[in-house]
Amino acid sequence: YLTVMAFIQHCVYNFPILGYCLTEISDVGLNRVVESLTAKSCCMDVTYDRLEWLGDAVLKLLHTDSLLKWEYTSYLHEGYLTMIRSVMGSNDRLKDIASAAGFDKFILLRPLNRAEWSPFGLRYCGVDENGNQDILCNDDN
Repeated sequence: YLTVMAFIQHCVYNFPILGYCLTEISDVGLNRVVESLTAKSCCMDVTYDRLEWLGDAVLKLLHTDSLLKWEYTSYLHEGYLTMIRSVMGSNDRLKDIASAAGFDKFILLRPLNRAEWSPFGLRYCGVDENGNQDILCNDDN
């Protein structure tokens, strides 16, 4: 749960409304946050796939609503509206937004393995006398 707590603190600092909502959820809600941060490659019991599917549907609805309310799209054919909506919700665009928000740093991508795990912002940069990685350095170095 350290990753979840770090993610919530990131949101509190950078996105106060989202951060407030995340701090008010129960332990059951924290399980959903873990789920939302877990990729299939992490090999855990839960992944973000179902939540991603739901989120995609919500985004499509919001984009449709925005396009229908925007005065400059009232004359456009539905084919053009569909094309614009697709661009608004494209995976590349959403990935760029998530990266710019810093969310990508909290996604659990690999199975948790003590031998390979290092705290966020640090990496192994040295070895001990047995050849094991044991010296942590800041990612900025």
